[in-house]
Amino acid sequence: MDGLILVPLVNLALEDQEESQDLRENLALLETLVSRSSHALPTNPVIPTHTLPDCEKRCGALDVVFVIDSSESIGYTNFTLEKNFVINVVNRLGAIAKDPKSETGTRVGVVQYSHEGTFEAIRLDDERVNSLSSFKEAVKNLEWIAGGTWTPSALKFAYNQLIKESRRQKTRVFAVVITDGRHDPRDDDLNLRALCDRDVTVTAIGIGDMFHETHESENLYSIACDKPQQVRNMTLFSDLVAEKFIDDMEDVLCPDPQIVCPELPCQTGNTGA
Repeated sequence: MDGLILVPLVNLALEDQEESQDLRENLALLETLVSRSSHALPTNPVIPTHTLPDCEKRCGALDVVFVIDSSESIGYTNFTLEKNFVINVVNRLGAIAKDPKSETGTRVGVVQYSHEGTFEAIRLDDERVNSLSSFKEAVKNLEWIAGGTWTPSALKFAYNQLIKESRRQKTRVFAVVITDGRHDPRDDDLNLRALCDRDVTVTAIGIGDMFHETHESENLYSIACDKPQQVRNMTLFSDLVAEKFIDDMEDVLCPDPQIVCPELPCQTGNTGA
């Protein structure tokens, strides 16, 4: 009788040992997976500020003026790329000031230029441009002029009509100038420096192989107020909208952003009885 009872007890003991072995193997596998995951992920992952869903990026009191080439040599496709570049950069600068006359917040303006006296502008203090969506719409509505290239006059126009007329105290002012090369010889070269010595940080973007020539390279440096770190050369207009270049311009225009996140209510673990 004892023998009859012993057999199932031995079988149960063997089954318990097998289950215990399976459990140990599963735990070992789990530890390996956790270990690999901890090595694969950074301890403090950096999340790009422009991808935070519930937070607002603020660049402080900031004015940015884009001066874009609308001459015939640009072509319609490249002019569209210029506009897309402007929109993509501004997307990274956080919310636009709701009141353009306010002493705080970000304001953005655009000057498109072509032949003598042919300039079209989105002004910094335009009360209709009080949101990111309204600014995008204004940029999309800019039409290619397709005339000559009066770059120096466009820079003078940008300062006198946009920056000087609506300048705010304690506001950082940036200008981003795009050109594909040689301007009309009837224009005044002295105005290439129209934004210099005005407390304006100028980034000059030269597109095309023309800037391999010494004279054109010097013109680009004059636009950037003789600061080589503020000159960008590229081969194609499509380079304007490359993610890496948009990142670069974000760092130039808003190097120390303030990230403001909403205060979320605390949730307790009390679910009731």
